[in-house]
This record gives sequence, structure tokens and C-alpha cells, in this order.
Amino acid sequence: MLVNANEDDLLLKDTKNVKDKYHLVYFIVFFTGIGVLIPWNFFITAKQYFVFKLTDTGNSTASDLPYKFENYLSIASMVPAAIINILNLVLRRYITPMRRFSVGISLMFLVFLVTLILTKVNTQKDIMSFFIITMISVVILNTCSGIMQGSSLGVISMMPGRYIKGYMEGQAIGGLIASVANILAIVAVSSPDSSAFIYFLVALIFLLITGIGFCRLGKIKFSRSYVKIANQMDNETEDEYPDIAFNTDSLPLSSIGNRQSFMEKYAPLVKQIYWFGLTVTLEFVVTLSLFPAFSSQIVTQSNNENWKKFFTPVTCFLFFNIADYIGRYFCGILKFPSQNYPKTLFFIALIRFIFVPLIFMCNIPTRTNFPIIFYNDAYPIVFTILLGLTNGYFITLSLIYAPSQVSDKEKEAVGTLMNLFLCFGLAFGVALSFVYLYII
Repeated sequence: MLVNANEDDLLLKDTKNVKDKYHLVYFIVFFTGIGVLIPWNFFITAKQYFVFKLTDTGNSTASDLPYKFENYLSIASMVPAAIINILNLVLRRYITPMRRFSVGISLMFLVFLVTLILTKVNTQKDIMSFFIITMISVVILNTCSGIMQGSSLGVISMMPGRYIKGYMEGQAIGGLIASVANILAIVAVSSPDSSAFIYFLVALIFLLITGIGFCRLGKIKFSRSYVKIANQMDNETEDEYPDIAFNTDSLPLSSIGNRQSFMEKYAPLVKQIYWFGLTVTLEFVVTLSLFPAFSSQIVTQSNNENWKKFFTPVTCFLFFNIADYIGRYFCGILKFPSQNYPKTLFFIALIRFIFVPLIFMCNIPTRTNFPIIFYNDAYPIVFTILLGLTNGYFITLSLIYAPSQVSDKEKEAVGTLMNLFLCFGLAFGVALSFVYLYII
């Protein structure tokens, strides 16, 4: 619904007078960050459940699935997300962010409901069918996630930098919530399928909160005002469509002929932000090539049965997500290097490839080409924490810096572009994890 024109004028007159009352927009943005990555965070953390569902010694065709499941999960997650974010650059010209987000989260909720139901279905007689259904669900879920990320990050990029930081912190907290929920579910219920039911139910609740919250952004004066400024300054929509970001209707197709070509619009923006974009891509390439496909394969040297049970949920997932959050949080305290040194930022991202041999030389039973040098449990814990810290800090820093390189009217497009760089990193990272299978 379009808001009153007089109200628009008041909002555009002086945005400094518009306050984020009770920090409501910040908390909505924070929860949006949690919600958009729920499929990835909750699926990768539920390793014990999927290993339980896919293990059947009497079925040779399924014997490899528990071992390679995380690689398949990663590729089914990140490739669709990367593809849909390319389409996001086109869709944003015709379909409003609110509509894209609403469709994405509604479909995601339905597919997660199917996942929840499957936890109570005995699939041992047909493991391959369960695997196929799971992979199809993952593709749909992460397609929706890509739509939601592109839509939400584009809108949030219009706002001050602290909101992007809050969004990124929300993503890290989403991983932390998934890790804690998984551990508590394991403690509360001994059966993997029963604990998974509780676990995925938590995910559905957070999806519901995310959907309700983001849809409220269009009705809050503070968030609406920043988006309206960009729309009023954008020559493509200034006169006819001043409320495109939060209007739930699509733009008329008759307006397409008056718009700039795809390359004319985005090529200049890429030139201004490509070092920051490449940094985000490289950060995720390193992280996703190792986490969780290989870091979750590290086993403890301890003979303590309780520690064996919780070693992967704690040292791989919980510690990584805590470190990732701390890295994102510290972007609000210390920013190094500054935005004037984008090449330095990229070089730091390049150095992170040192984590590849470090992880490979930990206690991974399936490795054949690398010696075990870091046998003690302390080593993978330290490596995981450093991987998470550098991931969260430098990705958030790049996403904060990129919108500051362009004018206000271009920030929404830059937000969508940076999300595209992010998804390329995810896709290339999981593809590289398959290559690593033959190296390690």
C-alpha cells in the first residue's frame, strides 16, 4: 500500500529528525539476519541426525552418503543461492524487495515444515529416496534464502552502517542458535530423530518471527524514510514509482523500456566496489571449502564417550559460530584496515588459505595423503576459532565499506551486488570442498 504523499514529503525533508524509536528497526534487521541463513545453519549443524537417517549397512548404494553428505549438502545449498542472486539483479527492476522476501520466506516455511514431518517418518527402508527428497528441499530452501538475502541486504544497505553490522551479527547469531539448539536437543532426547524434531521446530519459530518482523519495516517511519530517499534520487523511478522498495506490488512492465541496460547500470558500480566484493568471495571460498565438510570430520583423541558425543557439535559448530559472531561484533569497535586500503583487505583474505593444510593435518581418519601433525584436540579448536574470527570480521568489514563507496541512490544496488559476491564465494567454496576430497 502506498503511503500518503504529504507524509512522503515530511520523511524526505530531514531524515536526521527521524529516529529509530526503541531501536525497533535494528532488532528487526538483526532477526532478519538470523532468518535468512536458517536453512544453511540448521541443516549443517544437524549432522548426527542426517548420518543416522542415511546409515544402512545393508544397502551398498547408500554406504557413501553419510561420509559425503555434507559435500552434497553444501553444493545443493550454495549453487542455487548463487544463481538466484544473479537473477536478483534482474528481478529487483520488476519486483519489489518486499514481495520477493515474502514469497521466499513463505515457501521456506512450507519446505521446513516438510523437513520437520520427515523426522517422524521411518525412512530406513528407502534411504536413497530420503536423500533425494532432502536434497530437493535443500535446493528450494536455499533458493528462497538467496531471494531473501538479496532483497533484505539491498534494503538494509540504504541505512547507516550499524544496521548492516546488525544484519551480519544476526547471521552469526543464527549459526550460534543452531549450534546451541542442536546440543540441547541431543542432551534432552537420546533419539536422533526426536532431537531433530525439536531442533527443526525451533527453526520454524525463528522463520515466523523473521517474516513478521521484516514485513513491518515498510510501516516504520525510520526504515521507510531511508529507502524513500534513494528512490527519490533514482532517476529510474523518481517520478512514477517513489515507493518501490516497500510497495507490495510489482513495477509495471511498461516502465522497462525507459531503464538503463543491465551492463550500463551495474558495470560502473562493480568497478567501485570490486576489491570489497572479491574479498567477500575469497573469505567464503576459504571458509566453506573447509567448514563444515572437513572440520566436522576431525575426531577427538579422547576415549571419553560423552566428549566423543559432543566433540563435533561443540568444537566444530559451536566454537566456530561464537568466533564468527565475535568477529562481526568487533567491526563496530575496530576497523582495520580502513576503507582506503581495499587491496590490503583482499590480501588478508588470500592469506587465510593457510587454514587448508592446518585443518588437513588434524586428526581426520579418512585422510590418506596428509600426515596427522596436530593430533591434540587443542589444535582444531584453535584453528576453528581463528577461522571463525577472520571470517566474521573481514566479511562484515567489506560489506560495511562497499555501500560507502557510492551515492545514496546506488546503495540498494550495491547491497544486492555484494550479496552476489557473497554467494559466488559460497558456491566456489563448496565446489572446492569436492576437489579437496581427492587431495586429502
